Amino acid sequence: MCQAIVDDLDYAKTFNLRRMIVSPGDKPCSRKAVEHVGHLHLCKVHARMAREGLVEENGRVAPKVEIALVRRYPKKFPHGLYDWVRKLA
Repeated sequence: MCQAIVDDLDYAKTFNLRRMIVSPGDKPCSRKAVEHVGHLHLCKVHARMAREGLVEENGRVAPKVEIALVRRYPKKFPHGLYDWVRKLA
């Protein structure tokens, strides 16, 4: 299993007739790990994101808003948000 931890806010909403229940939490990635990035075993998608600087050293993936900002403005974030992968090479 991939060791990436994904923010689960998008899937945590349950709609009811009287109220909306939001229970934020995190969930592990359900894909099969095929690559090693540092000490993490990641799937292809999260390994690519780790090399772009979008995955923390403990495996937590950056929120979607921050991912969009990094990809939209690459000159402002030349090494992404986290540079632990670049230090390994």
